[in-house]
Amino acid sequence: MHETAAASLWNTESASLLARRIAAIPGLYCGPAAIAWIAAVWNAHQGVPYAFNERLKNKALFADGPRTFAHSLPVFQTDLNHALFRETYGHLQLSQERYYRYETIHRLMRDTDMPFVVRIPTASLRDGLHYVTLFRTVMTDTTFRCYWQDNGVFKSDELMHEGISVSIRSANKYPFFFWGARKVVKV
Repeated sequence: MHETAAASLWNTESASLLARRIAAIPGLYCGPAAIAWIAAVWNAHQGVPYAFNERLKNKALFADGPRTFAHSLPVFQTDLNHALFRETYGHLQLSQERYYRYETIHRLMRDTDMPFVVRIPTASLRDGLHYVTLFRTVMTDTTFRCYWQDNGVFKSDELMHEGISVSIRSANKYPFFFWGARKVVKV
């Protein structure tokens, strides 16, 4: 078996260039980077101007600090779901369901043509969890190859450029994201 699934809008050269430009912003938190990239690609497709660089630097919109997928917690910043809804002018949000298994995420991406925001641990849990936008997967019998927008935390398993990483994971040993993923959905 060898099967590719991709969120086509985010699997383009122009989307890759946007990811590179966002990753070049110093001191940017991963949640805002993921949301702004999804929004920048979506808004460009819709023909809506979107000044991601200025918006990301606006701490009233994207304050520094930890955030959740979709819940308000004390000392946490605006959750990713609300930020995505705001940044796409009410067109996109995150699914209420959280997905874990690679195969399920791959199938849903193939069937819906939409990316996922994945929460993954950093090298040290003291540094917290990290958000990336998964926009392409390649599944074989033994591996799950993840292509994701990343603001620079992870070293890519394949030669890529800043803003885009590839992670090769076993499809047989722990074939899931322990902290889960949420699908981007149209409102």
